[in-house]
Amino acid sequence: MKKLLNDIWYLALRRIRPTFREPMAIIISMLQPIIWLLLFGNLFKRIVEVPGFSTDLYIEYLLPGIIVMNSLFIGIYTGMGTLNDINTGVMERFLVLPINKIAIILSELVQLIILLLAQFISIILLALIMGARFPFNFYSIVIFLAIPILLGLAVSALSISLALITRKHESMIGAMQFFTLPLMFLSSAFMPRELMPSWIRVISTINPVDWAILGAREILSSEISWITVIANGSLVFLFGGICVLISLRSFRIFQSSI
Repeated sequence: MKKLLNDIWYLALRRIRPTFREPMAIIISMLQPIIWLLLFGNLFKRIVEVPGFSTDLYIEYLLPGIIVMNSLFIGIYTGMGTLNDINTGVMERFLVLPINKIAIILSELVQLIILLLAQFISIILLALIMGARFPFNFYSIVIFLAIPILLGLAVSALSISLALITRKHESMIGAMQFFTLPLMFLSSAFMPRELMPSWIRVISTINPVDWAILGAREILSSEISWITVIANGSLVFLFGGICVLISLRSFRIFQSSI
């Protein structure tokens, strides 16, 4: 186990070091969620006057959706790094190294966690500057961040699987464009389920993105329903576990094809 953890960490550093040596790359990747937070937070701020909203400030309702959206967008791009490793021959060199091969996949997920945490903190600070107020304590912060990170890990695992199977940039880009925005708009990121059209409401109940949003949003409420948090958090955890298993299976198929 110790060797596996060391292998994961050293392989993760291969991604982490270049990222933090160029902080501008982190800033650029944050522009979209920041713009969405500013744009939607101001554009729809009067919508809280419609019956069905549990908060008087739309930015407080919107924040969990933006956090989850950031996890989704960053996670789905994880496979691009794997695809570059395949096309440049780096992946083949890794396969002959005396390391646990599972570490190759898991190290990508470690890098994702660190990047997401750095961005989450900045997005939350921006929301606070815009007037949002939350009943945070240490444990609620941990759970609030853990649920979107679990979703990000799940999406990253699927993205890596897609890279291992297709080995083409065109397929990766097509999948990104097809899934990201529809998954967000078929969730309660911008509107409560009660105000959605009935067909969107039905789809949102089986949308992992909505599970993460509902679980994270409940943590921010003044009276937390732990049943809601545990139920949605468990669904996201189960979804993440299945996605990681799919990714590991895809990696074994990739190994056998070389």
